[in-house]
Parts: sequence; C-alpha cells; structure tokens
Amino acid sequence: MEIKVEYLIIIDKLTSSGLFSLCKDTSRFTEFLNDSDLLVVQKNKISLQNGKSIDFELSTDKVKGKEQRFFYIKFLFNEEKTELEYFTKLLHTVKSVIIDAGGRLETLWDDVSYYYSEKSYKTIYKIENLLRKLITYFMLTNIGQDWHKETLPISIKEALSKSKRREYIDILHQIDFIDLSDLLFKTYQTANINELYEKISKATSVSDLELDELKQYVIKSNWEKYFSIIVDCDAEYLKERWKELYDLRCKVAHNGIIVKQEFERIIKLSNEVEEKLQRALDNISEVKIADEEKDEIAENIAGKTSYLIGEFIRFWKLFENNVIEFATGLLLIDKNQNLSITLMNVIKVLQSRNFIDDQEFQEFLEIAHFRNLIVHKQDIKIDESLILEYTERLKEKVKRFQWYWKTEIVTAMHLLGGETSLDDLYSFIESNTKRELPKSWKGVIRRVLQTHCSETDSYKGGEDLFSHPKKGYYRLKQL
Repeated sequence: MEIKVEYLIIIDKLTSSGLFSLCKDTSRFTEFLNDSDLLVVQKNKISLQNGKSIDFELSTDKVKGKEQRFFYIKFLFNEEKTELEYFTKLLHTVKSVIIDAGGRLETLWDDVSYYYSEKSYKTIYKIENLLRKLITYFMLTNIGQDWHKETLPISIKEALSKSKRREYIDILHQIDFIDLSDLLFKTYQTANINELYEKISKATSVSDLELDELKQYVIKSNWEKYFSIIVDCDAEYLKERWKELYDLRCKVAHNGIIVKQEFERIIKLSNEVEEKLQRALDNISEVKIADEEKDEIAENIAGKTSYLIGEFIRFWKLFENNVIEFATGLLLIDKNQNLSITLMNVIKVLQSRNFIDDQEFQEFLEIAHFRNLIVHKQDIKIDESLILEYTERLKEKVKRFQWYWKTEIVTAMHLLGGETSLDDLYSFIESNTKRELPKSWKGVIRRVLQTHCSETDSYKGGEDLFSHPKKGYYRLKQL
C-alpha cells in the first residue's frame, strides 16, 4: 500500500525569528526535528520513538522578496493498512512540533485523507441511494408516475415541444442529499390552520372540540404519517443523523481532509440509518395513503426538485388557500360540511356565480394544467423561463383573491342580501371583521364602494361591482 503526503512549511523571520535563524538548510531542519523528544530522524528516515521508520524527502529555499524560508517535505508510506494509524500519528506529531515552534504548515497532498474519503464515498453513495429507493418505491406504489392526466393547453404544448426530455428521468436524482431527507422528515401543514382557529373561536366549551379532529391540524412529516407505524423509530432520530451525514458528505465532496475518526463516524451513522430505511422498505406494503393526500405528497416532491419549481408551488398553495377562503367568506362553499373541496370545484362555483368571467376561468385552467405538469410529468424538462412566467402569472392571481377591503365589503353585502344601507353595512363589518379597524374605516368603505361603482364620479374604470340606487344605499351587481 503506497501513500504519499506532502507539506509546505513556511518560517517567517518576523514572527518566528528563533526558528528562522536555526533552520537555515535541510540538515539544520532535520536536526530541529530530531531534537524533539517525540521524533527520531536519520538521513531520509523518520519515526516515532521506538516506532517503524518512514521514508521522507526534504528540500528548501527562500521565499522571493520576503524574509521567509520554505521547506517542502514529502512522506512515503509503503506498509500494510494495519500500520496506517501509526503513520497518521507520526504525521500529527511532525505537524505539532513544527507549529508549536512557530512554523506555518500547509497540506499540499494527503493520500491518507484520499484513502478515507474514497471509502467514505462508497458508504455515503449507498445510503443516499437507499433513501432514494425508499422514496421512489413509496411514490410509485402509492401514487404512481403520471397518475393524474389532463389535456394540456396549446401554449404549454408548444413550449414543451421546444424542450428536451431529460437524459436521466428519475426526478429524485435531481434532489440534493439534504433535501432528500426533507421529503420524509420535514414537517408540513396539510389541513388549513384557519379552520382550526375558526373552530376554536366558535367553541363555547372544551366539549365542543373533538380530540381526533384537532389532531388533524398537527403538522407532521411523511415519516410520522406513513412510516413510524411500520418502523419503530422517531423521525428526529433519522433527521439528526442524516444532517450529520450531510455535513460529512460535503467535506468528502469538497475535498476536505478526512481523518479516521470521521470515516468511522460515517460508517456508524450509515449503519444506524440503513437499518431503519431497510426496515421501512421491507414493510412498505403496509403503508396506506388516503386519496386526498396523494396530491399533497406529489406536490411536496416536485417542490424540492429546484428553487424555481419550489417558488411556483409555494405561490400555488397560497393561491389555493386564498381562493377557498374567498369563496368561504361569500358563503359559496362550506368547508365544514365538505372537507374534500378542491380548488377546481371552487373556481367553477365562482364562475357560475359571475365572480370570474370565462376568460379568467380559462387562465385558471391553464395555470392549473401547468401545475399538474410540474407535479406529475416527471420525465419532461421544463424551460426555466416558462416556470418564471407562470410564477408571475400566479402571483397576480394570488393578489386577486387576497382578503382585502373590497373582498370584505362584497362578502358583507352578500350576507346582507345584496343590498344595504351604509349604516347597516358599517354595523355588520364592525361586528364581524377580523381586522383592527382604523379611525377612518368608514371613509375607506365609502371610497371602495364609489371607486367600484360606475354611477359615481369616483369611478375611473376597472371592476364595476356596485350600483347606487339611492343616497346612502348600495347594491351588488353580481348576484
């Protein structure tokens, strides 16, 4: 077994004058090492006290333009692997002697680290792909690739015709090591937390709340939901070990110096994680996923494939929440009565009640198609500019359904029968609003009504939501 280690030692006259004066050439530097109680140096051989001799080479010169001298030293190890620990200890002793005397040492080459890095990489590669195997099997057997198919609009088809299929279509191989663990161990909210706040606010006593129903709002990871039942292992146990493995993996991948202790730690962590992941694979047939949860999982996976896709998914979730809250506020849907409400169903309700026109409805459909493409068509490479374009379009739709003054006034007027006096509208909003009312809130309401009513001088175009049948009264046009 041949191993080479090379160091460059810099001795500066200003900071280490004694060592600089002592070590004027290779023979004096050799004497300096030999004077240590820990090392024995004879010609081109060096060893620890009573230890095996190792070959080394030494050369020196001055640093040009500076009062500094450098020594280049190379160690050659040609012993059995069982002696590697002794060689490592010898190197550590040499470095300590030099640094303690005021020298500065830089590693030029380290085959010991290479040896441990190479062995570490094999172990990390195995455990990383075991997790990919588990997630892939979990996805395909419970959700299926391309499980949700829809007809794509022309604009998306044209964009896809210009894109190339991925050379390697396994989407999980695009996800970074640390993000892989998020797919199983990171907690996320599935149930709408606003529903929980609403249930609590309406409850008059603890007996009005059911424990099983409240537990639906606890944030959980995929591991807690689906695997903790078949593997007796806490998600945090695996998450912590995966994080430590990631830090060590980065050191290996970025050519950091890997020592024996770190290699042994990699082996230990990998064995602990592998045992749990393999048990999950062995029992994966016992995992059951409700139909309404499948889309959430597919979305979670897609959002990890790239930053841009993750941003699109984030705004999609915000859009979905805003639309459903908007329709709920108008009493067009009842989330408590129908827990399986889908975004598309809500959009259709809004269209049927003329809150959105046919053109906007088609825009919603196109964005939804694009979302399904990202989440479910994993073998297609989508141009980044297209993702950015649809994210911007989605941001505009998010704003469209934010719960702002106009929305609150429309909601209130719906609940008041579609026509109301200003005084009744003021009273209703003051009693039911969730916002902190400013001092001029009544003036804000009048301004919103007037700027969205073509019968007033304040109307400057845009949405014409209200009519003004008589002084102090307003009526909704879209009923």
